[in-house]
Amino acid sequence: GAAGRSDAAKTGEDPIRGASGKKEEVVPVVINMFLSPLAFGVACIPLIAATSAAYAVTGTVSLYRLVVLAASAIFIILWLNLSNDAFDAVTGVDVQKVESVVNRTGKRKAILWAANICLAIGILLMVAVVVTSRQYTSGLMLLAAVSMGYIYQGPPFRLSYKGLGEFLCFIAFGPLATNAFFLMQTGLQPSDLMRYPLAIVTSTLLGLTTSTILLNSHYHQIESDARSGKLSPAVRLGTKKVTSIVFA
Repeated sequence: GAAGRSDAAKTGEDPIRGASGKKEEVVPVVINMFLSPLAFGVACIPLIAATSAAYAVTGTVSLYRLVVLAASAIFIILWLNLSNDAFDAVTGVDVQKVESVVNRTGKRKAILWAANICLAIGILLMVAVVVTSRQYTSGLMLLAAVSMGYIYQGPPFRLSYKGLGEFLCFIAFGPLATNAFFLMQTGLQPSDLMRYPLAIVTSTLLGLTTSTILLNSHYHQIESDARSGKLSPAVRLGTKKVTSIVFA
């Protein structure tokens, strides 16, 4: 019943397999997520697109910045995915989500610790590039994008529960992260962006693409979202209207 789901959410117990079900170890789960092609794609596509735009503009890119920023982005995306599952375990929205790492391991606190370690590593790698490139404003843009990742799902904000997740995703992955990567590769300043429409178009398309993917991800969990008070666009508008928006 509802009480059982609430207890499972608080303790991190796997609501699918139950307390006696076999759990996975946290470290192998985290390592597998780090090595996942999906994590690489989500983390690095904005960086690759921005680097390609930078090369089109300047004819050169920094391999060092590309590699270190890629590693940083993967760690930060890993933090985002792990912490989201840990935060959702508290509200019970993921009670039927088989792929939730909290449900798979039964260790919410350990998952949250792993998430924070990934965040710290990702930030340190990012700072290394910011300091060596002296792109401090770009660094602030990336930190703002990371902050949006927290307020997306983290308490007390949980803006995704208010239907603002897609907007945050667009801003974080598009205008902030993609443009910051472009600036780091070109050595330009934010005031120079308007002189390079390619950068603006690239960041806008990346933001729209990622937010559209997030929008479509709500379809299979509309019942659990509504039950937990998560007012995603699919809950607010219904799947038909969301589909029409996607194809508009």
